Amino acid sequence: MTDGKHLAGKVALVTGGSRGVGAAIGRRLASDGAYVVLAARSREAGDAVVADIRSEGGQAEFTVLDVTDEKMWLDLLARIEEKQGGLHALINNAGVHQIRSLGATNRSDFDWLVNTNLLGPYLGMKSCIPLLGRSGSREDPARIINISSVAALSPTGRQVLYNMTKAGLDSMTKSVAMEVGHDRLPITANTVNPGVVETEMGDDLVRQLLDEGIFGDEASAVRHLQSNLAIRRFATPEDVAAAVAFLCSAETNYITGVSLPVDGGLTRH
Repeated sequence: MTDGKHLAGKVALVTGGSRGVGAAIGRRLASDGAYVVLAARSREAGDAVVADIRSEGGQAEFTVLDVTDEKMWLDLLARIEEKQGGLHALINNAGVHQIRSLGATNRSDFDWLVNTNLLGPYLGMKSCIPLLGRSGSREDPARIINISSVAALSPTGRQVLYNMTKAGLDSMTKSVAMEVGHDRLPITANTVNPGVVETEMGDDLVRQLLDEGIFGDEASAVRHLQSNLAIRRFATPEDVAAAVAFLCSAETNYITGVSLPVDGGLTRH
């Protein structure tokens, strides 16, 4: 990627874009030249990210979106097409996490995780594929990038429901990659699978491990989690954003149906 603005003229939609990984993805794609539509529930936080992007010379806007509401998706896509004329990348980043033994979970936990981590990306892809297909080309396909987790690749106990949703997201993404290919639509579909990331969600993961009594203190939890990594640190949001930018680049036009770990070597086995 020799051109720093290699996404100039492209439009990217990022869900969960008001903080953490989603905000980092928005900043990175905007710095690469894309017009970025950030979508999330919190307008105040989302507007702050947009202001930050614009202060650096990027182009961005924010819209409120509940990823589980199909009408909101369809209304948003209609606005994007009317205003921008197309959509070249969908990044389904919105997600939730839970550490809890299976016996301690309930139907509400199940619905909460499935609705955000599976229903949201399903509605996003279903709503966006027609416009993505019209916006991409054989030489320069549009992108679907779903932010999954290493939990889909190397599941552990005490997060059975979360593991299930992320494995399902990987499978759904691979299925979509094959379907759009068979339908001759110029779209690639891949997942990015981070490990622990230095975000509010990453901090919450450590707190949940302590609440479950798995570790006695935060330092012990961090040491254990990092001891399994080849690169002995947690990912930054910018590490994940770099992987997304890579999958949006021309170098990856022939890559589809892939789960890309960004985990410091956790899933190397």
